[in-house]
Amino acid sequence: MRFPVAIARFATALLDWYKEHKRDLPWRKTDNPYHVWLSEIMLQQTQVKVVTPYFLRFLSEFPTIKDLAQADLEKVLALWSGLGYYARARNLHMAAKQICEHYQGVFPADREQALSLKGVGRYTAGAVHSIAYGKPEPIVDGNIRRVMARFTGIEEPLSSSPELLWSLLARVVRDPVVRCSVSQFNQSLMELGALVCVPGNPKCGVCPIAFGCRARKRGAQGKIPVPIRPPRVEKKSFIAGVIQSKGRLLLNRNPTNGLIEGLWDLPLVQSDFKGPVSELPADFLREHGLKVKVIGELSNVRHQITFRRLLFRPILLRLEREAIEGADWRWAYMDSKQVPVPSYVRKIWALSVAHERHPSL
Repeated sequence: MRFPVAIARFATALLDWYKEHKRDLPWRKTDNPYHVWLSEIMLQQTQVKVVTPYFLRFLSEFPTIKDLAQADLEKVLALWSGLGYYARARNLHMAAKQICEHYQGVFPADREQALSLKGVGRYTAGAVHSIAYGKPEPIVDGNIRRVMARFTGIEEPLSSSPELLWSLLARVVRDPVVRCSVSQFNQSLMELGALVCVPGNPKCGVCPIAFGCRARKRGAQGKIPVPIRPPRVEKKSFIAGVIQSKGRLLLNRNPTNGLIEGLWDLPLVQSDFKGPVSELPADFLREHGLKVKVIGELSNVRHQITFRRLLFRPILLRLEREAIEGADWRWAYMDSKQVPVPSYVRKIWALSVAHERHPSL
């Protein structure tokens, strides 16, 4: 593919714009590879405004890769709780152990070594190497994909040619102007996609590279990139058992084969039962080994995980047998951030607390 304009002109316009308009984000205040790596993992499928407080808290608790590697996984997950996509946290923790074991606690500057780390693909490796180490490596995320598809006028689904932009940007980052400022260049592309070349209504009037944008010349900004048909949304309903005692909530450790592996959860039963709670079978939590009595219910709670839409019907319960056996059960205070739970558990807990204070609501 032929680049629409001189690469040097394209890069200079982007770098000048970035210098003036970049957001003041904590991970941009340093070239520490650990900070860059952590921010890139947290930012995957998560908005900047959500990530920022998590990033700061995480570094406060684990200031170095060695601190992270030595931490208990449950503590790592507790700090991650609410950020979602918990496999990222587990992979981060495992990769930190790999780095300490094989690379003296420093994120490796070698590409193949970086790609050997758990959860690190070519995007993450390229981001850390270009931003922290100044290596001329391309990166392609959602923002960059959109910017470059519009700028070059690609009128085919990028899924049909996934290597197209990677190979194009591999040539771009070798240009002398880009090579000496590759850290800022890659970040400027991401920032342009986040602030100007946005999905719905791109702000072409203030775009620094509008002079060469093929999509703009054709009036095709709204059609490029060609949308990819999203996967089918899966819907699931659960009855959630809410069992309290002395200000604590009874939690069950999640099975190790789900999206929230390693977290503590309410005892759940997959069911779309919509009848009155008085008609719930007395042994509906039998798969958890619990004998309970239904005492009420709370408002439904909805939650989405990637392409899963989950509906929880929280049922207030009282244990008929107080003894809970096994390491997969615990009583926990929900005002503590030390317990790793999915965000919907905290939503249900908040409803439970409000119900206790105002039972008529």
